[in-house]
Amino acid sequence: MGKLNTWLRAELEKVSATAIKAPDKEIEEGETVIGTLDDLDTRKMFALRGIIGDVIDSKKKELRHLMVDNPDHQLERHPSSTCQICSKVQTLTMLIEKVRLVDTLFWTGLKCELDDNGVAAYLKGGAVAIRKGWKIVACKPDSPHHLAVVDVILGGGPFLV
Repeated sequence: MGKLNTWLRAELEKVSATAIKAPDKEIEEGETVIGTLDDLDTRKMFALRGIIGDVIDSKKKELRHLMVDNPDHQLERHPSSTCQICSKVQTLTMLIEKVRLVDTLFWTGLKCELDDNGVAAYLKGGAVAIRKGWKIVACKPDSPHHLAVVDVILGGGPFLV
């Protein structure tokens, strides 16, 4: 088993069923309920996205402080073991890659929980979101609840909460 699989399994094991916070956003006008997310592993992915996102935010703050204190630093190809800034950049980069993976696994897992009618509604609507009570809804991709805040961290992508 590779390092990534080992990491993912370990992180998912840390997420207890009681620690998973359900989405609290209500179903909006124009959204259609197409299913319910009952799968515990997919719910754990939902929780893990937020956990990793919080770690990324913290690491970004640390990096910003270091960069302010070292404004002339160039991200060069030198050993990260000798450069605190480069080490933090590498750590942050790997966390971003991991949260992208977990996000993809979550949304794919969520869509896999749909029956044929749910898949058809999702394809017709163009996007899927998760709502209060673990309801899966079909919605339009240009809906206002698309989150743009991850653009800075992840470089874009249709993340719906």
